Amino acid sequence: MRSIFVRRNVTLFAFLFVLLAFLTPDSARSQQAATTTAALDAKPDTVEWVYRIRYGYHDEWWRIFRKYQIAILERQKQLGYVKDFQVWAPGLHTSEESRWVFRVISTRASHDAPPGQSESELAKQLFPDQEAFHRDENRRWELTTNHWDAYVHDTLFPYARLHLREFLNAHRASADVRADLIRSQQECRSNLGAGLDPPTPEFNSPQSQLQWAVDYVEWLMDRDRKSTALKSLQGKIWEEGYRNDRLRAPVFDDVPAAFRRWREQQKDIAIFSSGSVLAQQLLFSHTTAGDLTSYLSAYFDTTTGAKTSALSYQEIAASLGRETRDILFISDVVAELDAASAASLQVLLCERIGNRPQPPSRYRRINDFTRSQLINRF
Repeated sequence: MRSIFVRRNVTLFAFLFVLLAFLTPDSARSQQAATTTAALDAKPDTVEWVYRIRYGYHDEWWRIFRKYQIAILERQKQLGYVKDFQVWAPGLHTSEESRWVFRVISTRASHDAPPGQSESELAKQLFPDQEAFHRDENRRWELTTNHWDAYVHDTLFPYARLHLREFLNAHRASADVRADLIRSQQECRSNLGAGLDPPTPEFNSPQSQLQWAVDYVEWLMDRDRKSTALKSLQGKIWEEGYRNDRLRAPVFDDVPAAFRRWREQQKDIAIFSSGSVLAQQLLFSHTTAGDLTSYLSAYFDTTTGAKTSALSYQEIAASLGRETRDILFISDVVAELDAASAASLQVLLCERIGNRPQPPSRYRRINDFTRSQLINRF
């Protein structure tokens, strides 16, 4: 039996927490409205898109965005799905770490678009020349160095931040949360020793300890730190959200069919993510296509090792009981493919609209799990 090992990316740049192999970008998630819970549909939804653009290309980027995305937002506003939207650009220069170029905030009538009002449907209606549309949109993404507009960024991360204090206040006495807080204190001391500036631990009272924990976790989130304690706490907060049916993960249409076919072909499917194993399991058990965990054989997070280290893939192959040459690794990040290839895994570069541009590479490309002969031949 062979294994298809699909990398699930969950941490890019400051809150860019996306599942580019499986999960739709925010613009595509509205296609899944029929399977989204009524509770989500009934509640207004505010979405924030933030973009960093390559220096010197702001005008070109904005011309493309205005031609297509603003036109789609205007049409959605006419139809009533988008209540209002605003576009912002900073008036002052900022540091490179915090720099952003365009910020788009839209208020929607519900979490998902009604039939006929999603971005993809309106794009086809408004722009019959789909070849030109995709060519220009791909160019816009080439000029985008970072963006914050995917499901996990505009839903999961803000959800964890919003409910952080409430969760810690309710659960800090539990053994597993206490363990996360102890680990946080250890990490904080290491960060202080490394010359960083995290909030200094103060434990004069239970309330001051709670305030420090909130401040420190938010400090980690602001900097997209690869913190085991942070990932563990986020996973626990999301677990409550999923169980309360307040969170639902959108997936590309081809993913469920591909999973079914791979399992029918007796292929194992495993996930590698910098998010915790718990977070992965929760996400795949609460998608807009239903519970997909029955198709998945194993989950791996960065406790195994870095995604850019060949040793991580060797460790995973050993855990799966497979020779590395019998594993196909699919990722949207060339650096990860480099590491997997160095460990003798077979690799494919997954390209979806909305992915961050990647440097030139020798790797074969796919953009649909169900149509790719490269996967079918494996």
